[in-house]
Formats: sequence, structure tokens, C-alpha cells
Amino acid sequence: TFHSASVRIGELLELKGDLEGARETYERATLLQDDPIGAEAEEAEKHLRAVEDRIELKDILDQGDAFFNRGEYDAAVRAYQAAAELYPNDGVAYFKAGTALGRMNRLGAALSFFEKGVEKNPNDAVGRQRIGQIQQAMHLFNRAEKSYREALTRAGQGPIRNELQEALARLPEQRNQAVKESGLALSEGKNLLKEGKKDEGLERLKQAS
Repeated sequence: TFHSASVRIGELLELKGDLEGARETYERATLLQDDPIGAEAEEAEKHLRAVEDRIELKDILDQGDAFFNRGEYDAAVRAYQAAAELYPNDGVAYFKAGTALGRMNRLGAALSFFEKGVEKNPNDAVGRQRIGQIQQAMHLFNRAEKSYREALTRAGQGPIRNELQEALARLPEQRNQAVKESGLALSEGKNLLKEGKKDEGLERLKQAS
């Protein structure tokens, strides 16, 4: 009948990832109370509600993961979006949605989800790395550099730090290459317009921009 011990056991089970075991323990703790409206009962109820939310969130994310692993990215995104709407303070759902959108090359939407995820978890180095990668793919080189450097300040020792350093080292060359390609497309677009080839010229100018 030691209520506090049951609650602590529930917390340890949560840390181990045994959410179902934690729920059972918290339920047992609520039943041990002589006073169903006292402080101890309220503590157990609070833990029980929280772990039930985590179980529901995990179920939705697992469903999204199953779609993702089958290559059904649209369905995965819908599942992750549902998780984000139900639990807007959880950064994992945003990260997973951004990853699935990236697989579909929907870079703008992916960027938005990763940014929301980082907003919920500011120390997420991997999330900031993903933001930089998308910005780089969109030729937003200055923003990508900023994102990589912010990620680097939050990254520990290991592969991600090396990846970030390599990405930063490659950025100047890629930026210069993009500038050259843009200048060439601009020149070609102007010449096509002078020759009366408006549609082709406009397409090259769009590429330059």
C-alpha cells in the first residue's frame, strides 16, 4: 500500500520504455488511495493521464512508421500530422512528417515541419541539420550555413559533428557553382528573348532566379 513507491516504479518503467507496465502501475496506485481526491491520488491520476497520452501518441507514430517503411509517404504524413495536431508539443511527430515530406521532394512543406520540431526542441541538432540540408537543396546557402552552425553548437562528438563540418566545408564551392549556373542561365534567357523565343527565354530566367 506504499503509494509513492508505486508511482516511482511507474516512472522507472516509463524510462525503460514499458508504457503499458507504467500504466498498470499508475492504475494500481490510484486504487490504493483511501482519499480519492487527495494530493497523492491527484499525483497518480496525473501520471496515468500522461502515460495514456504517450501510449496513444506512440500508436499513431507506429502507424505512420508502418506506412513510411512501405513507401506510402502520403499516408505516413497524414498519420504524423494527426499526431502533431493531437500532441502539438511533441517534436518527434514534426520531425517524422518532415522526413516523409522530404522523401516526396516537397521541400517547402518539409522545411516547415522541421522548423516546428526545432521550435519544440531547440537543442535538436539533427533537426537543425535537416533544416540546413533542405535550405541547401533550395539554394538558400546563407540560411543553410546558419542552420548548420546552430546544429554544430548543439551536436556532441560523433558522426553528426563530422557531417556538419563536411557540409559547411562544401557550401562555398556549391554556392559559387550556383552563382555561375545562374549567370549562364540569365545570359541565355536574355538572348532567347532577343531572338523572340519568349517561352524558352522565360524558362531560363526562372532557372536563373
